[in-house]
Amino acid sequence: MAKLLPVKTVGTRRYQVLEASPTEIATQYVANSLIKSGYQGVNGSFFNTVTQALAMHYTRGQTKNHTVNHEKNSWTFYISDDERYYGGNLRIACTSALNLTELENKVGKVLFAIGGKDLFGESPRYSGGTIWSTSAFRTLVARGSDDKGNAVIHFIQPLQTVTMATIKEDLNSLGYDPYSTINIDGGGTTQMVFGNYKFLPKPESDGSARPMPYLIKIK
Repeated sequence: MAKLLPVKTVGTRRYQVLEASPTEIATQYVANSLIKSGYQGVNGSFFNTVTQALAMHYTRGQTKNHTVNHEKNSWTFYISDDERYYGGNLRIACTSALNLTELENKVGKVLFAIGGKDLFGESPRYSGGTIWSTSAFRTLVARGSDDKGNAVIHFIQPLQTVTMATIKEDLNSLGYDPYSTINIDGGGTTQMVFGNYKFLPKPESDGSARPMPYLIKIK
């Protein structure tokens, strides 16, 4: 059952985490802001226009998916249930892939996948270092554990602007594995809606938020 966790603190920095089971999440094409879409969840990954994604947004069974990653967004967070590899268990991890075919050739059939950037500043996905060194709002997706030790999905958003270098250190302090964590879009795209909670740090003039092609919804 999806839920908001108590705010996590590292020094003076605060992070909101939305927890969901692996089968509760899906990418969703909306060409709209999260708050206007009527869904609960978080923003999707990088995009060029409101209808053109620059990163993979895939959920098995969805009528509309984007199955290609721009090379700068090729770090891919995935959930796989391929019995050939995992014996019926779910695998939640990250790897590099430019498209769905390459991803499934590496890890087996996937239920869910989203592309973005890793947590390693030397990566070519941080061309020029601008995104790595700029202080901004962010959205990250990570493998986490619930209070019973079960693998879950954590959507993580700093409640203040912060650089990716600092986020990497903070998430390490909070126990997250950088190899199972992805940085998806942030800045003015940062959005989270769950129940009565709404985080829209850079609202548009109409009080909503930046429209985007895809979001990640809680089913």
